Amino acid sequence: TLCTVGERPRDVRVADFNDDRNPDLVVNNLDSEDLTILLGDGDAGFDRAPDVRVSDIPRAIAVADFDEDGDPDVAVTNLLDDRVSVFIGDGDGTFAPERRSILDQVGPAIGAETPRSIAVADVNLDDNLDIVTANSDSDNFSVLLGRGDGSFEGARVSESSEFPLAVHVAQLNDDNFPDVISTINGDPNNPINPKLVIQYGTGDGLFSPQNRGAFVASNLPTDMALADLNGDGTPDAVTLHTGLDSVAVYQGLSNGRQVQPTLRGAGSEPNTVLIADVAGDSRPDIITVGNTNSVSVLVNRGGLNFAPAVTYRVGTSPIGGTVGDVNDDGNPDLIFVNRDTDDVSVLLGLDR
Repeated sequence: TLCTVGERPRDVRVADFNDDRNPDLVVNNLDSEDLTILLGDGDAGFDRAPDVRVSDIPRAIAVADFDEDGDPDVAVTNLLDDRVSVFIGDGDGTFAPERRSILDQVGPAIGAETPRSIAVADVNLDDNLDIVTANSDSDNFSVLLGRGDGSFEGARVSESSEFPLAVHVAQLNDDNFPDVISTINGDPNNPINPKLVIQYGTGDGLFSPQNRGAFVASNLPTDMALADLNGDGTPDAVTLHTGLDSVAVYQGLSNGRQVQPTLRGAGSEPNTVLIADVAGDSRPDIITVGNTNSVSVLVNRGGLNFAPAVTYRVGTSPIGGTVGDVNDDGNPDLIFVNRDTDDVSVLLGLDR
């Protein structure tokens, strides 16, 4: 399945934007600076709704219900002017006008530059969804605390290690506060000592740079996914290493315990890593999207044992991705965008 989108798409997410119980897609397009909304028909077909204009390059994307009305909303980071744009869904496939939030902290003044990734979670435990961004060029995180109505408080900024890229939020110690974990590449002009860094939350929307755990990475980690891969109740991390054509699996990141990663082959020149149960056995599998026009799947055999990667040929220069059942057959489908041809590809899952 191929669907045309905007210019140089970067990523895709799935949600039901028009309340017809069929999965829809939203794509963030870098060069055309807009969002493409594709409304699904439940049979792997899509109709393109009017594009949604974004004020600046939409680098990273998240879907969540920020105003708690039951309709999914969209948030994107603005790469060059260091803001987040939020679009509140109306429940019919359209969105309210763009709302923008500055990622700089006002008092005391702390700058936030180049937000490359985004995570959504309730970091201050007030039952409202908040936004966390990793700001690579200022070496910090910004947190926008949600008010539950689609608006946000002024940004709070926490110091990070050098050049954070991917960011996720999860509870990683015993204090019940959400923590942040990020891939760190160091100076992009002299990338040394790459690592994963956990900064523990303080419960007020900040993450302590003095209270953290660090894990040495095998090579420059360009992407990351987080899930409980072996069913022990503890989050595990999977990092992507394009230069090694591999993923690294970190088992059990709780309480700062040092973990030695296990490397596994993951297709040629991977650029994106996802975790989802595509084999239908209730075990999360690893999926990578590669620069060589391929998608690879590592099926979880249990106990952090994974089958060798199975590779599928796809579109031109695929990147980003998500998983959803777009043809309503009960099987998960793989969805990703193609940078060079400005379209979306869908690999339909087979009966298992």
